[in-house]
Amino acid sequence: MRTVPLSECILPAKSKVQPKDYPGFPYIGLDDVESHTGQILTKKSTEEMKSAAVLFSPGEILYGRLRPYLNKVFVANEYGLCSAEFIPLKCKSEIVIPEYLAWLLRSNKFVSFSTRLGAGDRPRVSLDDIGFFLVPLYNTITQKKIVSKIDTLFAEIDAGMADLKRAKAQLELYKQSVLNAAIQGKLVPQDPNDEPASKLLERIRAEKEKLIKEGKIKKQKPLPPIDPSEVPFELPQGWEWVRLGELSQEFNYGTSQKCDYSISGTPVLRIPNIGNEVIDIGDLKFTRLEKNDYENLKLQIGDILIIRSNGSVNLVGRSAIVNDSSVGMAYAGYLIRLRPFQTVEPEYIHLCLSSFYLRTQIEAFAKSTSGVNNINAQELSRLIIPLPPTSEQIRVIKTVKKISEKKLGKSLGIELNLSFTSLLKQSILKSAFEGTLV
Repeated sequence: MRTVPLSECILPAKSKVQPKDYPGFPYIGLDDVESHTGQILTKKSTEEMKSAAVLFSPGEILYGRLRPYLNKVFVANEYGLCSAEFIPLKCKSEIVIPEYLAWLLRSNKFVSFSTRLGAGDRPRVSLDDIGFFLVPLYNTITQKKIVSKIDTLFAEIDAGMADLKRAKAQLELYKQSVLNAAIQGKLVPQDPNDEPASKLLERIRAEKEKLIKEGKIKKQKPLPPIDPSEVPFELPQGWEWVRLGELSQEFNYGTSQKCDYSISGTPVLRIPNIGNEVIDIGDLKFTRLEKNDYENLKLQIGDILIIRSNGSVNLVGRSAIVNDSSVGMAYAGYLIRLRPFQTVEPEYIHLCLSSFYLRTQIEAFAKSTSGVNNINAQELSRLIIPLPPTSEQIRVIKTVKKISEKKLGKSLGIELNLSFTSLLKQSILKSAFEGTLV
């Protein structure tokens, strides 16, 4: 085995071309390639493209130079055009085969090397930058054996990962079945002695009028009545259909002030902090707020933060409840704060927002053709939810928590195993290029 700079393993780069000169050719952009695997997710037609592109040939490696930590590398099996954010690499066939070099470029060693070369929020590398990387070279026969071994082992790992992902999907289905039962009154036994939800609504209206008179909240426009055609299932006796706005003091948007890690000021919760079920304060940015702005944005126990805008519709409407760890923090503009009336259980609202029934309503509002999905405060206030008696809400919350604790253990086990498979793949690549795999 010998080491040779990458620049000596490949032929000179090609110049850019105009897509209009290559009608019918497939076009591959950076987003069309899956990170770490090199799988092609989608292809476009050159007729759709206007910017200059790069022509590639079968057997060439396309290396994603923008944000090299994304690890986008694939070997072409046809002629086509690609984004100028790819560097096409044509191997010198007498010393290196494309599949061998592609696996090397996907290894942690090379990804770490190339990532250190970039700078800024859109780091890029050039062929000159990465050309200094030392490639461990064996004869081409040994390279083919290494590639065959990697392909075989990775296929076995991928089969195991597919099983884990199926198990994860089954857990999510189970979670939804629990939530579905909860909001239909089928999760726990009904107690005929419970005070009906109609009485709870009377107390909510009284609390609302009191807060309006005290000037603590503004009087809102009446919400539209619920039409019978909007009701998807029959509720148990003592329950009521309501719009979410009837249970909320307010829906308030977050700050548009610039936030940063280096600013000394108020911690600001953002979309990355709205995890599954809970608020994650492990990654906080800060901002400076005027006193009045801070008072308006300051979070209280029981507030519910909801993601209102995201490129993924699955994330729009995701919610988390403010607890002791996040009290007093502010929140960013892509979030909406829902502050329930004190007579309502915040955790029950959160469970409803996570259910398939509410998700269907949210996604109907949030779908967009512009690539960014949004739901606003007015749309949130119009969501329809089933409201049980207070005692039933508490029983549902306790039961769901018990079930979730059991499910969490299984879910963590699956996530750990999925993480382990990624580490195992990198361990295989490390062995391959250190000469210990075959």
